[in-house]
Amino acid sequence: MKPPFHLTPEILHAVGRIERLIGRIDGLEQPKPQPLLRKSNRVRTIQGSLAIESNTLDLDQVKQGCDENMLSKSGDKALTLYRFV
Repeated sequence: MKPPFHLTPEILHAVGRIERLIGRIDGLEQPKPQPLLRKSNRVRTIQGSLAIESNTLDLDQVKQGCDENMLSKSGDKALTLYRFV
């Protein structure tokens, strides 16, 4: 059984445009990146890297150091953290 229409270049072009528009709409529905989650992951990554180097800064200290970007109290530990930030 044959379909009641013929595929023409205009129809194929229209189908392609519809597919692109559907892709755009699907892309708009994706959640936006959450900077708090990225920041949390970054702090944990920095703290883990520092722990490998035998630095004893805990997560709160690393988080505070990343927030303030001024590290003067902890001496060598702060200098190590400053290199990672």
